[in-house]
Amino acid sequence: MRCIGYIGPDVRKITSGNHPQLGEAGGIYQFLRDLHTECGPVAEFCEGTTRVVSAPTPIAFKPQVELCNKPAIQMEFLAQVFGSKSIRFINGEEGKQRRQKYDAFLSNVWLDEYFYVFLENATGIVEKWCSKRPGESFSVHTDLYHIACKSAGMTMFGDYFKNDQNVDGFMDLYWKFWPTIEINLTDGIPPEGSKERHEFDTVVKKVHDICNRLKKERGTTTGRRLVDAMLETGLDGTTISGDMLVYMLTGFHSTGLVLIWCLYFAAKHQDIQQRIFSEVDAVLGDEELKRDMLPHLKFLRQFVNETLRIRFVTPIAGREAEDDMDIYGFHMPQKTQLVQALSATMMDETLWPEPERFDPDRFRTKETGDRHQLSFCPFGFEGKRTCPGQNFFYMEATIILACLFRKFQVFPENDVDTGITYGFLTRPRGEVFVKLQKR
Repeated sequence: MRCIGYIGPDVRKITSGNHPQLGEAGGIYQFLRDLHTECGPVAEFCEGTTRVVSAPTPIAFKPQVELCNKPAIQMEFLAQVFGSKSIRFINGEEGKQRRQKYDAFLSNVWLDEYFYVFLENATGIVEKWCSKRPGESFSVHTDLYHIACKSAGMTMFGDYFKNDQNVDGFMDLYWKFWPTIEINLTDGIPPEGSKERHEFDTVVKKVHDICNRLKKERGTTTGRRLVDAMLETGLDGTTISGDMLVYMLTGFHSTGLVLIWCLYFAAKHQDIQQRIFSEVDAVLGDEELKRDMLPHLKFLRQFVNETLRIRFVTPIAGREAEDDMDIYGFHMPQKTQLVQALSATMMDETLWPEPERFDPDRFRTKETGDRHQLSFCPFGFEGKRTCPGQNFFYMEATIILACLFRKFQVFPENDVDTGITYGFLTRPRGEVFVKLQKR
């Protein structure tokens, strides 16, 4: 792999991007890991003809925390789905105001209502798994993605997603265009006129058609939702549909993926799974799970955090330098495109001893107090543009996992470790199969 080099006054003229090297490395995580091994804590690469600066340490992150604008480099392979004016890309005062309006629906006030949706859906998956035959091996992917999609859809967009067929239809379309998004990371967007581009555009249009149907149904639906705030902006239909997709896809794909990894690690580490069950049993006793019990499931939270760290579902974040700034003594001119290598930070052995070892005790209060705050950023980069759905995710994941581990002991199908695919999101190379034993 050939990197562009250190940041400094003698940076060479950029004439081509690093897409080939990124593909050869196997993904963005390995590419940035190798880049910084060769070049040090501040390095650059090219996205097309655009110079991009990467830094993977909490010290380098600190001066970037107050930055809000998203980098233009992310437009190329995502704007085809979300639209260039969606919340995923919009910067400046308009972006801040829209975020403020939308984020209110992910606040603790709304989580009190969402709790019951999450619990109802978790109860549904428990009942479904109770019908499994003893010793039956099955993949957890379909059910966990389904519950994540259903929960995100019902809470943010209404009763359309209460129908399981609608949920499955949305996911079927999603899985058709997602591979193209991942390929764009290394190969670029399929060219206009190609069969691949036509198929991609057709599927994206069908997904947007679902968003348009949801908008029309709001007049007959009771209960205020995030989609209502989107409709009140007065933005054009394409932009509103793009905003809906941003929240829906991040709300279901990432959550479903983390739940899959959680089941994988729980099955692999029976001692850790037993500690989770003991805590859930002690906190709940013979009662139904209640909202005020969630903060007491501390070890379960540690388990989820360690899963987020070691599988860094979101490997990178991005910002744009709004003014001239310095990082590690290197000068960054205004408009410099910045990448925060979150995955490299969360696997840095100087911050996380034996980083490949799965150990939820890393997140005990004493341990976290000794670490730099920016060494753990699983929801994108901290600061003004961090993911607004953190508390939403933790509540949903805690409820689902508590209900599952309370009812079942989960075993791996075999002792073979699943491989890892480092794409736009970090996922298992194959499906995760488990066996259940009722408690």
